[in-house]
Amino acid sequence: MKVAWLHVAPVKGLVIQERDHVTLGTSGVEEDRRFCLVDETGRMLNGKRFAPLATVSARYEPETDHLEPRMGHDARVSGTVTVGSPIEVAIFGHPAPGHLVEGPWNGALSDHFGRTLRVVRLDGPGHGHDRAKSGAGATLLSLASLERMAEQAGVASVDPRRFRMLIGIDGATAHEEDGWIGKRARVGG
Repeated sequence: MKVAWLHVAPVKGLVIQERDHVTLGTSGVEEDRRFCLVDETGRMLNGKRFAPLATVSARYEPETDHLEPRMGHDARVSGTVTVGSPIEVAIFGHPAPGHLVEGPWNGALSDHFGRTLRVVRLDGPGHGHDRAKSGAGATLLSLASLERMAEQAGVASVDPRRFRMLIGIDGATAHEEDGWIGKRARVGG
């Protein structure tokens, strides 16, 4: 088996980004889903609740704490993250501690989407994952599973980005990765 892709989303719900390498720790990848967006009530927003999020991408460099959402060809807001007040965000039923981010991002994203949004930096890697309560540090999806889904749906292919999985695996049988849930797996070096 080999790795087929590595995808991260520095801000939960925004466009995923392909990486050629990541550092995977027991809680996940430092820059994956490290931030989320909340509305004026503090409720977390994602693509299911607010589909336009999928039109914005973001880069995050954990070494320098530099965040840059990109809202189009020329529209971007860039800078070093400064955190303010603590906040607890519910992410699919589990409490995720974090801090509101201070700076230009809130205004720029609110203006772009036409509604009040605030950026939250979650306090630790892995806190932004849907399965964080279960201690899931990584998500995996095999190319064979994608091929099986396409076959069942009667389509030519299924885009792996739709599932927002961290690691794509080539060489496994269809849905073999389902048997790995809750088990240890070694990926890369």
